Amino acid sequence: IVVNKYLLMEKAAKIIAVSENTKRDIIRLCPKIDSNKIEVIYHGCSLKVNSNIIVDLPSKYILFVGARENYKNFFFLVNSIKEILDSDSELILLCAGGGKFSEKENKFIDNLGLNKKVIQVNFKEEELGSYYKNAICFVFPSMYEGFGIPVLEAMASGCPIVLTNSSSFPEVAGDAGI
Repeated sequence: IVVNKYLLMEKAAKIIAVSENTKRDIIRLCPKIDSNKIEVIYHGCSLKVNSNIIVDLPSKYILFVGARENYKNFFFLVNSIKEILDSDSELILLCAGGGKFSEKENKFIDNLGLNKKVIQVNFKEEELGSYYKNAICFVFPSMYEGFGIPVLEAMASGCPIVLTNSSSFPEVAGDAGI
């Protein structure tokens, strides 16, 4: 599949990259590709916060959105905020989407004694804005993202953002992220 993508990029008149970071990755991984034919076009965000939608949310939570496996760095996040979660009886880590916790995730959370402090919920698309809007902050500990749409969603909702200082995040979040 990688060979096919490379051949397609070589033959393409233009290549759209979702960030300068992705453009640099293409140039680094495919040095024969002419960098002048790579155009950076950023994603937009269609997320709306609808105050008419009532969502049953915890009173005080840190928000994590989406998939949790591998480079998403979920285990690192849970481990790094354990002390904060333990010190505040009301605070929880709310994992929105990404499917139910795997057996490995449940075991990890249980071993840290956080099974009542780290919860997973599914949501309807029209509810997502409320999840961001009511969170203390949105945390995105991913080690790599070509763009990171949840960063835009959090910003559109007025939610503070804590994220890794890697890949496209400094470019996408700018001064809005910590």
